[in-house]
Amino acid sequence: MVRNESGQVAVEYILITMIVVLVAVAIINQIKSGGYLPNLVDGPSERLQGMVESGSWKNSRDALQNHPALIKRKVASKID
Repeated sequence: MVRNESGQVAVEYILITMIVVLVAVAIINQIKSGGYLPNLVDGPSERLQGMVESGSWKNSRDALQNHPALIKRKVASKID
């Protein structure tokens, strides 16, 4: 009885490995075709770019309007 079960562990290991690989490939193909990867990368980097350029956590196009250099200030330059 032990001789008949000696290869069963190897066969089960191969089957489980094949299932894991197939699930991983299916997930990767779904991510590539669904466009999830660009959203994961571009979304946060767009907000970070706005913070670096303009000091605002908005995306870079909207954050440019909040740049401190664009604030209209009134300066009193009266020298006594």
